[in-house]
Amino acid sequence: MTTQIFLASTLYGTATLAAALDADCFRPADRRILLVCNNAATPETTPASTRRPASSGCGSASTT
Repeated sequence: MTTQIFLASTLYGTATLAAALDADCFRPADRRILLVCNNAATPETTPASTRRPASSGCGSASTT
């Protein structure tokens, strides 16, 4: 079983990753996990990327 873990720290990074996945830029995998992190200087004052209006549909923890 192959698992790919992808990391996105910005909404732009998430969109870029989604475009790369749609364009088949990565090898097939049995499971793909999106790890989202917040690299803001004060993350406690910045809304999570999954809570921003432009990120609707980006809230799932993993996709297949």
